[in-house]
Amino acid sequence: GPESLHPNGRRYRIASHVTIATVAKSDLLRTLRPFVKPPSSVYELRHPIIQGNNNRRMLAFEDVICLEKFRRASNGEIYGPNPWHGSTTGRNFWINLEKNVGYCFRHHTGLSVVKALALNYGLLVDCRDEVTREVARQVFERSGFSASASKRKV
Repeated sequence: GPESLHPNGRRYRIASHVTIATVAKSDLLRTLRPFVKPPSSVYELRHPIIQGNNNRRMLAFEDVICLEKFRRASNGEIYGPNPWHGSTTGRNFWINLEKNVGYCFRHHTGLSVVKALALNYGLLVDCRDEVTREVARQVFERSGFSASASKRKV
């Protein structure tokens, strides 16, 4: 910043007096993504595939995010702070482990395990971002699944 000292001993000066530009948080995060290490919620998949309803194979939430701070609700679901943007109440992210789906109450949006992995890997910036075909492909690639696995519905 202005008047701070450069390593060469000279001071930084204001070159031109212009209004400071504003940058949307999502744009800033996308720009910084290559330089930021993944959040601590990234887990190596221990048991990446489970049998779901109708014998469909799917990834399990408990193998994708840390559930240490989550509590069990009376309806059987679990709740806790959102792993990607936190929570002031500690209960803005709910997961139904039986159905293998999550919901962010701050952004009023549902999450699949694939979306959770995309957030972990920094492929998405926000819970509201959409999982495109390209994002899904990158999730499967980073998770060590073959191309044929990525064609299955998860």
